Amino acid sequence: MRTVLALTVTLAAAAITTASAATLTRYVPQDALMTLEVNDLPGTEQRLGGFAKELRALDLPGLFAELANEPAFKTQNPGDLIAREAVISLHWSPKATEPGVLLVSKPKAGADKAIANMLRRTVDAQKKSKSGTVRQYKEGRYSFYQSEGFAFGYANGVAYASSDANLLRGFLRRLGGGKEPGLSQSAAYASTMNTVGNGVIRAYLNFDAAGNTASALLSKTDFSREAREVVASLRTLGQFGANLAVTANGLESSSVLTPNPKGSDKALYNLLLLPPQPLVSAAALPASAETFGFGRMDLPAFVRYMDTWFTKLGGRGTPGLTEMARQNLGIDLQSALLGWVGQEYAVVTFPQAAGAPRKSSSATDPFADLQGFAFYLSAKNPAAASSGLDSLFGKLIEMTAGEEDAPKLRSLTVAGVPAKALETEDFGIFYAIKGNYVTFTFSEADLGKALADGPRLADSAAFRNAIARFPKSVQALQYGGAPMLQTREAIRQQLTLALSSAGDNLTGAQQTRLINRFTTFIDAFQRRLGSQAGYTTVENGKLVTRSYQNINWK
Repeated sequence: MRTVLALTVTLAAAAITTASAATLTRYVPQDALMTLEVNDLPGTEQRLGGFAKELRALDLPGLFAELANEPAFKTQNPGDLIAREAVISLHWSPKATEPGVLLVSKPKAGADKAIANMLRRTVDAQKKSKSGTVRQYKEGRYSFYQSEGFAFGYANGVAYASSDANLLRGFLRRLGGGKEPGLSQSAAYASTMNTVGNGVIRAYLNFDAAGNTASALLSKTDFSREAREVVASLRTLGQFGANLAVTANGLESSSVLTPNPKGSDKALYNLLLLPPQPLVSAAALPASAETFGFGRMDLPAFVRYMDTWFTKLGGRGTPGLTEMARQNLGIDLQSALLGWVGQEYAVVTFPQAAGAPRKSSSATDPFADLQGFAFYLSAKNPAAASSGLDSLFGKLIEMTAGEEDAPKLRSLTVAGVPAKALETEDFGIFYAIKGNYVTFTFSEADLGKALADGPRLADSAAFRNAIARFPKSVQALQYGGAPMLQTREAIRQQLTLALSSAGDNLTGAQQTRLINRFTTFIDAFQRRLGSQAGYTTVENGKLVTRSYQNINWK
């Protein structure tokens, strides 16, 4: 249900705000630390096919008009202002004392008159206000208004506004044919965003440049060693980009992190770009898995890295995670976990019996939502894993001794494998070691499925078909079939819960209309969803993630 809701929100946002790759980034100044780009509403709507009718029936502008008590939204869709293309960017150069925001867009075709009228009304209203003063300026071929530090204007099909007049002037100079290079001509931006590709929504973050700004700001204060370490880590993160594309077959998303090899946080760089190593979990997982995902993480190296940060921020002698666990909990993390855990992990779900959907959230069982799941951790030393987990759970039992409903550890045999269960009256954690994997579940039945002999996932058609489009060397991958359909009542309950925090702002009638409309929309949308798959890999020094959600738009 949460997956369906998340996809619904994503699609709704895309459809009402988006306007191919943003050409306006050619004119955005290069010192942008962050951008959000939206593109090509007409093309997106065409690809949505029959789903576009359902989205229009939802009438998001009308809903916004009612919730915001703004009748103008009913006749003028706010999305029209950025229908073809828009870029919002955050700028904070090392020489600036405060950040600036720039918003530029290409409104819906044929909207020039409406936009011009809106601009005129804004200027007139500002002039009539007691405290407002409006002045008009010109930068090359373009003019703009400025009022109380806010600059804005509209010309030749481009709307523009900024919290910083100088930032807006820089955009207008480039828009007017100036030779100053724009953001899209920046090597860092181009390398990152060309990797994620073109789509409806794109985002960009320049951590390296943010590090330069942070360094300049901190140099004016007490630029301590700890601050230098933070700056070093920011610079090492390099740049991040993300993209969401609506295709004829569904949604495709991608993200890329381009760590800076010249950054001085070498430990972070090595954590982000692990050396290539084949994933082998599929040979150990049962073919009965309905969805699966597995990948690599160097947990001991990550904990060591976090330990160094505790020392950096707290000063010499400050205990790290491992030492705090020892001092405060009496747990030796090295023997309990870090000494035996491998680098590969996996998560799978199993099909549920017809008419028996997974449990919903429960106030008494904190793991109710995890029924049907199994978690696998590779073990370098299975014997050490058994000893370490016995020690870890034994310590937890010792710490809670005497408390009401304290957990108890019992031994059992599941699918012919020795297993253990840490249980209270409300929940249980079940685990066993088979081969080189430790398996955790939250019901005995799920542990039985996870440990079952028989065909392996690596040999199943679902797995082979899912990874056919993936590169041969990946750091992580995931696949899931079409999600289990939720009843209308379950959808309604989830929406009621989601809107409960907004109850003071909505009347009972408004809540009912909102819930009824979204229940119908989400129910129809979930029936369009097909399988989804994705992977993460290292490409030319970049950590790249791509995912695919099949949706029947027809």
